[in-house]
Amino acid sequence: MSRFKHIIDSPSTPYQNNNNTFSYQSTPQSTPYANLQGNPQNNMSPEQQQALAQAQANWPKVFNKAVIGLEYDGVINVDIGKPITSPDEWVPIPGSLEAIRTMRLKGYKVIILSDQGRIKKGLQSHEQVTAMHQKAMEMFGQAGIFNIDGFLYAESDMRDDIYAKPNIGMFEKAENEILNGARFKNGGFYVGHQMKDLKAAIRAGATPILVRTGQGEETEKALQKFSAEKVRKRTKVFDSLLQFAQALK
Repeated sequence: MSRFKHIIDSPSTPYQNNNNTFSYQSTPQSTPYANLQGNPQNNMSPEQQQALAQAQANWPKVFNKAVIGLEYDGVINVDIGKPITSPDEWVPIPGSLEAIRTMRLKGYKVIILSDQGRIKKGLQSHEQVTAMHQKAMEMFGQAGIFNIDGFLYAESDMRDDIYAKPNIGMFEKAENEILNGARFKNGGFYVGHQMKDLKAAIRAGATPILVRTGQGEETEKALQKFSAEKVRKRTKVFDSLLQFAQALK
């Protein structure tokens, strides 16, 4: 069974250092992870800094609504068809950062649950995933997203890996250790672009959301097969993460 790794984004602003940690399921340990979200003020005019400071002041302190789980590749960032090995390759899908900000402002818990299966194959490293996530958090901060609940990933896509989707080890870990007991089955959602994302959502008790970005259009076609009927009946389809976020109450 592969290692499972998570990075917790504690509630904080992008102007502060965080006391976040790396945690490994197989060999528990932790190391400091400072400057997770970077400093978005570096290249801003005084007017932009003031606007961002006001957005920070208006940021919710409590997120009482249901859990929304998100895949990274193909949902938040462009799926480049290979493992991301440089932060420069992490490019947000248009509207995706606005979508996450919208979810948070509406009071939803947001956690990223992602398979990074190429690590086990030696095509990507934990350090590269960490660098990718740091780039993402810097861009989140610049977009006025001042925190999320966490980021969890599995390093393999093997069928017997309990953390790799469509298995739901990541979902259970999130519920038990990060989300303070909040459950996907209590009105939660999971947004993905592949069939395994939808199946994992159903197993976790969440509403499966398919977006047409990434591999979403191909997955939508696959849902029309008779063998996918049960998944199709429970899945809601949106053009993008932003369209889904805008539809939330």
